[in-house]
Amino acid sequence: MTTILNFDRSIVRIYSQSNQVKGAGFLVSENQILTCAHVVALALGINGNTAEMQTTEVKLDFPQVAPGKFMTAKVIFWLPVNPQAALEDIAVLELTTIPNNISPVRLMTSEEYWGHNFRAFGFPKGKQNGVWANGVLRGGTANGWVQLEDIDNTGYALQEGFSGTPVWDESLEGVVGMAVAAEKQQLDTKAAFIIPTNLLMAAWPQLQERLIASCPYKGLFAFREGDAEYFFGREAIAGQLMAAVARQQFVAVIGPSGSGKSSVVFAGLIPQLRSQGNWQIEQFRPKAHPFDEMARALVRFKQPENKETVQEIEALQLSMLLEEKESTLSTWLASILEKHPGSHLLLVVDQFEEIYTLCTDGEKRVLFLERLLNAVANIPDLTLVITLRADFLGYALSDRSLADALQGTLPPNPSFKGGSKRSVTYFLGPMNSQELQSVIELPAQKLGVQLESGLTERILKDVERSPGNLPLLEFALERLWGKQSNGQLTHEGYEEVGGVEKALASYADDVYEKLTDADREKTERVFIQLVQPGMGTEDTRKVATRAEVGVDNWDLVRRLADGRLVVTGRDETGEETVEVIHEALIREWGMLRGWMAVSREFRVWQEKLKGRLAEWEDKGKDDGALLRGLLLVEAEKWHQERLSELSQEERVFIQLSLALRDREQKQRQRGRQLTVLGLTVGLVLVSGAGIWSELQRRQAVESEQRAIISEKNADMRAEIATLESRFDESLETQLDIIRLGKQLKKLQNDRQIKPDIPFRTAGILQEMTNWREYKRLEEHLQPVISAEFSPDGELIATASFDKTVKLWKRDGTLVKTLLGHQGSVISAEFSPDGELIATRSVDKTVKLWKPDGTLVKTLLGHQAEVKSVEFSPDGELIATASFDKTVKLWKPDGTLVKTLLGHQGSVISAEFSPDGELIATASFDKTVKLWKADGTLVKTLSGHQGSVYSAEFSPDGELIATASAD
Repeated sequence: MTTILNFDRSIVRIYSQSNQVKGAGFLVSENQILTCAHVVALALGINGNTAEMQTTEVKLDFPQVAPGKFMTAKVIFWLPVNPQAALEDIAVLELTTIPNNISPVRLMTSEEYWGHNFRAFGFPKGKQNGVWANGVLRGGTANGWVQLEDIDNTGYALQEGFSGTPVWDESLEGVVGMAVAAEKQQLDTKAAFIIPTNLLMAAWPQLQERLIASCPYKGLFAFREGDAEYFFGREAIAGQLMAAVARQQFVAVIGPSGSGKSSVVFAGLIPQLRSQGNWQIEQFRPKAHPFDEMARALVRFKQPENKETVQEIEALQLSMLLEEKESTLSTWLASILEKHPGSHLLLVVDQFEEIYTLCTDGEKRVLFLERLLNAVANIPDLTLVITLRADFLGYALSDRSLADALQGTLPPNPSFKGGSKRSVTYFLGPMNSQELQSVIELPAQKLGVQLESGLTERILKDVERSPGNLPLLEFALERLWGKQSNGQLTHEGYEEVGGVEKALASYADDVYEKLTDADREKTERVFIQLVQPGMGTEDTRKVATRAEVGVDNWDLVRRLADGRLVVTGRDETGEETVEVIHEALIREWGMLRGWMAVSREFRVWQEKLKGRLAEWEDKGKDDGALLRGLLLVEAEKWHQERLSELSQEERVFIQLSLALRDREQKQRQRGRQLTVLGLTVGLVLVSGAGIWSELQRRQAVESEQRAIISEKNADMRAEIATLESRFDESLETQLDIIRLGKQLKKLQNDRQIKPDIPFRTAGILQEMTNWREYKRLEEHLQPVISAEFSPDGELIATASFDKTVKLWKRDGTLVKTLLGHQGSVISAEFSPDGELIATRSVDKTVKLWKPDGTLVKTLLGHQAEVKSVEFSPDGELIATASFDKTVKLWKPDGTLVKTLLGHQGSVISAEFSPDGELIATASFDKTVKLWKADGTLVKTLSGHQGSVYSAEFSPDGELIATASAD
């Protein structure tokens, strides 16, 4: 299937003989280009209604692949401009030579385009390098063309100069037609037209070979109401839900992540209810502000005719009323039912666990639950359906009213005409083999596509009976759909996508590998903001705003959305948002798991900070709600180490807290100085009564100081209580204890500590561990990525994001700072004899240094980030592995010995055998290669189904262990 990542490689720029750009075209096969007849006519200087097919060749280039590299194509199909004809203005060109790296598109058809977002690339007047346009597709016209329009006031509209370009449908994720005309008569009208795929195919039947029907599989997206015809495998549970909502007022659908909870409600239950004609249905997700989301849904449902801006204002007012007044929700829902007499109202709260993962206000969460369940109790014609992840059931049961509802008990309602039991909970278990078979085969069969013999059985074996594998199955099937051959899904295609287990991780690796080095570093920062660290549960996805991931990163976010790793949207305030496409990506993508392992402590702290920040804002930004004590010490540390990953609001919150601390310290110092001065003057100049007055003032100051000390002791006791209650052996707890110890030491030095606190702290430390911090190296300005001892143990080399390497004595004395890298330094490695240090950086270089800090050589030549540096056991060779798919061998003086070519993907590591005779290289291409030290390829180790991240020899060199994303 065409992806937006290679869509631009299909686009052609068409020139006149005098090198003026006249329009566009796009590649639909290995050597055939589709365009408008009038574009060809402009290029050749003839009338667009000329009936005869032209023999003069057309001049063109591929602007996104080889701009300015002109080539020619001959006209092989011609339908001139003719408004009276059923089909018109279509031409097909055939290339005389085929350039490298071009990519044909596969076209898609659909019965409905209305409201789909589109994008297109064209060449309006004065923009010969091309610009992107976007807008919304509308309906068909009398001649079969599809109208589209620009609804944005920014960017470019589809206009003259876009003719012949392919139009990408964001919803269908494919090319749905060719731009043909733009409205020029009215300047305030931003409308244009495309010839849809079905007309292009009718005009030129050979295009049928390039046609692919819209994919019936949903990948990582949940099935929605419009996908019901392709939803299979959960018919039984959908039938049970149908019966339940007719009899019960509260229905909970609970299952593991990826078990299909949302899909069974939206594609299984709701379409059946719609067909009955007496159901009014609305849905929402709680997200971070459940009252806001509920208000938007209710306003949208009750007042669909109002403009979006009016709805937003109404929703803002309603949200406040929903919180303030208990009866508001019941009154609002009752008014909806009054507009639809005889109807039943279904309210669906999807992904209900978000009230625990995203809503940080505990009081608001409890109030939200109360309002919902009170409405159910008060309105007999209301049914509430929730979907909830199973690992959050414990959270739900901790609330008494929700626990009762989940266990079948609701407050009595004499008006309810159903059964005595008014609530029911369904647990979504694994599908059986027959259900999974229908998931695999039936959607394809509806579109006339078959599976190759034995493929269903092979896929079933891979899926096993785990409900969490359903999104991986759908993703693999979606990718397999694009590999179909002659209307058949094949074993070969299944192997190409990596099967059920590897398809998602391999796809994510592919998207990541196509990014630039700079964007890869940004990608890590973006993704860790999209993961909510689990506290006793699995990590979950979270919705982050544009500000939270960084405004400078938003272009990257859009490209990641194009690559279908994230989904963008807008929150209740209209701010742009982004979230991971599915939690399966968090579980299955090894790179993301690695990022979270490194950044977990920071992200756990950052989510706590967001809660404090929200509390401060709720209290009118009062100074009393700013950070103090241990919380501020921790915030100051992260502010120094990971400033670039904090939002502007978080930075301001910390900076204001630090400023308040400084002011209070100065005030206390000034108070002490005034007391001393006052006492001195008083003793000399005033009477006994004056001395008494000064003593009273000193006592007041001391009283204030005691209050401050008391507050600090209270903060310390609170921190100790937290650690005692949370006691475990996690790194996070150990680090918290270290921070507590540092704070304790400071208070003891200031003689501000109460005697019970050291004993309680010592008790935790004694119970927790018998080790202690020896020395802390704290000179780096940004996070430290690696630390390495020299072979004799006398030196330590630390590498940092601050682009430096620092050399330290083992007692913590800083010896030297190595400057010169232009990007973050990822590692520093000592040679076996300790006489050289090799440092690698994202700037694509490796630098060799002497231990005294002298730069020996900069190793240049890699075209992408170097991922590994390794000395041979005798120190006579250095192996560097890079994202540029190569390994290079160097002498210690920096002389390049050999470049090892052969890998088809980024090389992640290169390891020498203990005797130095072999080198094992691991790559994203799913292989490990063994080489002799002279660069001769010995063997390629195949078998892994995912990217290989490392290969390590056993101490005797007899075995090799390889680690992969599979």
